[in-house]
Amino acid sequence: MSNEIQELQRISHEWTAKFLEINLPKVRGENWWEKCVIHKLTEIQEKFLIDYKWSKLEELDWATNLRIFDKNWYVLKDLLKIPSEKRNLLYQLLEIRNKLAHPDVHGIPLNDQISYADTFSRYLDFIEADASAVKSAKEMHKLLMTRHINGMDADEEQGN
Repeated sequence: MSNEIQELQRISHEWTAKFLEINLPKVRGENWWEKCVIHKLTEIQEKFLIDYKWSKLEELDWATNLRIFDKNWYVLKDLLKIPSEKRNLLYQLLEIRNKLAHPDVHGIPLNDQISYADTFSRYLDFIEADASAVKSAKEMHKLLMTRHINGMDADEEQGN
């Protein structure tokens, strides 16, 4: 996996946790952790949460946070007046996350990385991540596009 895609995954994980920590308490109040997190986990995710005594979304992995977002979609959509089509971004991100977690032995083709970077950028904009995070995602997308245009491989560095 390219460094750019790893960084976009890290940024998206960070901002997904922030987005959920800001908005889930608005949905369920003081009991948001139990109602919006614990009750939305798989058995194994709940076991890890209890065994490791995790109590913050940032402590959970990205897949778990994406699952929590997906399982709370309708209440968040209603609260924040999110257009229904934005859920497609969440589904695309879940698919990307699964592909990154189980990569092909030949790595991720540059065209796929370009598509992933575009999805990350649009997702970060949608969840209202910090402007610098969105800008960073757009710059990484542009860098990958430049590599493609110049006939470079996904992980090749551009010379000056």
